[in-house]
Amino acid sequence: MKQAINPLAQKLITKLATTILGMLMVLVGSTAIAQSSNLNLNNIRFANILDEHDVAMGAMLTIIQDAQGFIWFGGIGGLARYDGHDLHIVGDTDNANESIKSVHDIVEDGDIIWLATSYGLIKFDRRTEQYVRYTADAQSEIKISQNYINKVAILPNGKIMLATYGGFDVIDPKTKQVQTLFPDAANANSHFVFALKVDDTKSRILLGSSAGLYAYYWKTGKTQPITTKTSLDSTVVRAIDFGEGGSLWLGTDNGLFHVSSKGKVKSHHVSDTNNSNSLGANLIWSVIYDDGYIWAGTDQGGLSIYDEQQKSFTRLKSNIANPASLATNTVKSIFKDSRGDIWVGNFPEGLHYFNRTTTVATLYKSNPLAQSSLNHNSVTAFASENDKGLWIGTDGGGLNYLDLKTQTFKHYTQSNQDSNSLRSNAVLALMTDKKGRLWSGTWGGGLARFDAKQDKVIRVNLRNAENGNEENFNVWSLFEDAAGDVWVGTQMKGLLRWREADNSLVQYRPGDDPTSIAGEAVWSMMEDAGGNFWVGTNQGLNILDPRTGKFTRILHDPSDTTSLSHNSVESMLEDSKGRLWFGSVGGLNLYLPASQKFKRMTRADGLVSDSIKSIIEDNSGNVWVGTTNGISKIDGETLAIKNYRPHIGWQKGSFNLGAVFKAKDGTLYFGGPNGFMAFEPSKLVEGKQASPIAITNLYLETQLQAPGVSGSVLATTLPFTKEVKLPSSVQMFTIDYAVLDYRASSTAQYRYQLKGFDSRWREVRGKRSATYTNIPEGEYQFEVQVLGVDNQWSVGKSLIVKIN
Repeated sequence: MKQAINPLAQKLITKLATTILGMLMVLVGSTAIAQSSNLNLNNIRFANILDEHDVAMGAMLTIIQDAQGFIWFGGIGGLARYDGHDLHIVGDTDNANESIKSVHDIVEDGDIIWLATSYGLIKFDRRTEQYVRYTADAQSEIKISQNYINKVAILPNGKIMLATYGGFDVIDPKTKQVQTLFPDAANANSHFVFALKVDDTKSRILLGSSAGLYAYYWKTGKTQPITTKTSLDSTVVRAIDFGEGGSLWLGTDNGLFHVSSKGKVKSHHVSDTNNSNSLGANLIWSVIYDDGYIWAGTDQGGLSIYDEQQKSFTRLKSNIANPASLATNTVKSIFKDSRGDIWVGNFPEGLHYFNRTTTVATLYKSNPLAQSSLNHNSVTAFASENDKGLWIGTDGGGLNYLDLKTQTFKHYTQSNQDSNSLRSNAVLALMTDKKGRLWSGTWGGGLARFDAKQDKVIRVNLRNAENGNEENFNVWSLFEDAAGDVWVGTQMKGLLRWREADNSLVQYRPGDDPTSIAGEAVWSMMEDAGGNFWVGTNQGLNILDPRTGKFTRILHDPSDTTSLSHNSVESMLEDSKGRLWFGSVGGLNLYLPASQKFKRMTRADGLVSDSIKSIIEDNSGNVWVGTTNGISKIDGETLAIKNYRPHIGWQKGSFNLGAVFKAKDGTLYFGGPNGFMAFEPSKLVEGKQASPIAITNLYLETQLQAPGVSGSVLATTLPFTKEVKLPSSVQMFTIDYAVLDYRASSTAQYRYQLKGFDSRWREVRGKRSATYTNIPEGEYQFEVQVLGVDNQWSVGKSLIVKIN
């Protein structure tokens, strides 16, 4: 019997929270992805999709992605379609006997999806959201052997296979004939079939049973065991996936098996309570192969990921103190989507998403429950004297030292009782001098040097050059020049030059003399290869002649687009090609020495933000800039721009002035108000996969339209609809849309237009609906597009709207 969905029972779930450790990486259109071989197993973070959704799905037993890009979830509570924002519950009717519940498996077959459930086989039409249930009852149109179905599969010959507790059914949908077979008719222990896996290369389907692994050859109709006389032959096989070279990975009740393409057991992995690098638990519900990694979902043991190269497991378990961990330790389903990202379903509940690009970057944040963590989230400066550790300046937590091997932090803070401590916990600048000594500049605490041998801080006393009084300057920047002099950039006290040999101090402050420094606040400094000393202030860029103490000011000219884009110059860099880059509040500036002009780069050119807080060059010659709205990369050759926005799962929020560092191994560090991040640019691989857009919902006034419901204007669901006809009496209609890129879903930038009514595109960020009121009769075309990382608008999705 066909069923139409009751619109009152439909649930359109609210937006997915964007606050779960910034999991989603918005690189729409041309997406930056991490190679699987570079997967950092110790840096895997999950977003729990159901955390802020008022929906009772129960155990999540199966996950797929359809050809359009939607994710479908099946569980004890029913069936749902997910677009990155809304969970659209389908098949939830007023009649409990007719509702879709207890979905064990989902298979796509064109516009149809087949559902293996506890109450029969369901044929669900995605276009109309109508469905037919086939059962073991005599009146069923297709009579199957049992109602409780574990798995469903579509064979290349068009037949449908069902795995049950009484063998397996082979259904011919054309004749509606059903044949019930057994892995081994003579062995009743084999009749419980839990897993199906189609093997096109050998014209067979693999059967995971309660008595090992079998193959059914659909051309001959015969079955045979895959292995003989092994420990696998009497083991319950619950999950199957293909590995390298046609080999098989099997999840069983007795651990993880690796079987060669010829049926030889290559390895058998079991849990060992004395070895944390072993399998988490022996009963395995789900397995996927992921380019050298095998993900195994266990019962009570969490996720276990086997690294084929390292030949060891990493265990991922639920941790109440970590919101990015699994909800529970029983993992029922694992799925790898078209981007290579991982989805995980749990028992008794829980649905997780892992964006694999986020393992490229490591995010460090303060954890009040861990004494050895970063002690303050606002990270303002970095320095290092070797490759064993990293010094971090914080705006409130003093000085932190990160041991890169142990990944633990040691803290050095201000103390009124200890003269060998910082004078202030606001460490805004760090520098390692030519002798390998660490210098720190603080707000209200002046200058200090760290003595590594004695593990203590030595305060450096500076005297005001104007009156000779000792003063704790507010220090924003530090630099050591070729002569070994230490330059100190202050807030509202200009520039200081301190010479250690004679403890002399020279102070440079602005004045009426045009050869004086332009501003009182000194944000950035550098000495270029030609010996020029550049100083960035709040009132302009300066070049200092140290011999004369005279400055040449370079200022913004509103009438000249080749002048400095803004006078507040907060960052600067000389790259490996000798080019000079200056970051300002008004954009990035590339200095053109021949003309003494600048090439500007701003948001209009594709930068993620105009406010440039830090600049660094990677080992490939690309320039990276930290901004108030994420990171942009400028190609060292073409100057093409790619954006890595704050919601990429790395650093949330803006970045802090000057808080950037490149380690000897090429790792880049960026600090901001919410911690700091580290990543190796070489481990980012640019993909070319387009991000599809879908038009998902239509509301007339405030009433959701659904196909097959009385009074609805829709005959098919919106993803399958090209044209809608609206009565002229409708005063308002709303169209929902979404980009089906789950890394980009929360903050993608869209533009839409109702052609024939709108005179221009309407650009929106994060908003996924368009509402129109009092539209005259006529024919219109609604179109929506999404902005890609290459700053280009994608091919859009359109819908003809006829009003009469």
